[in-house]
Amino acid sequence: MKNDLSFLIDGRLSLYEHQSTYNPNLPLRFLIYISQLYAGMTRNENLYGAKTVQIPPPEFVIFYNGEKDMPEEMPLRLSDMYRLKMEDPKLELEAVMLNISGSNSHWRKRWRGRSMSALQKTS
Repeated sequence: MKNDLSFLIDGRLSLYEHQSTYNPNLPLRFLIYISQLYAGMTRNENLYGAKTVQIPPPEFVIFYNGEKDMPEEMPLRLSDMYRLKMEDPKLELEAVMLNISGSNSHWRKRWRGRSMSALQKTS
């Protein structure tokens, strides 16, 4: 199982998914993806030792461009999938879904601006 795209930038591990349909199961999929990535990153580390193994903090982003009317930005949480609802779940994963479709073109402009800014810095 693999995610669409992941980067280690500026000490953060960013995972991205592109979806043309709404999928409420993405937090669980992200949990599987990040577990696989962390396992690979720590393969040669002593996880049973007294020294803390450092890992990069993750961020999870979903780019939605489907036809279904969705909010401009929406959090998706692993805890929303739990059969038993808990006030303070001990395992949480939050992803942000950005609606980049049709009438939400301001997201495209915003991301394009970031991309152009990054390109100008590298040239």
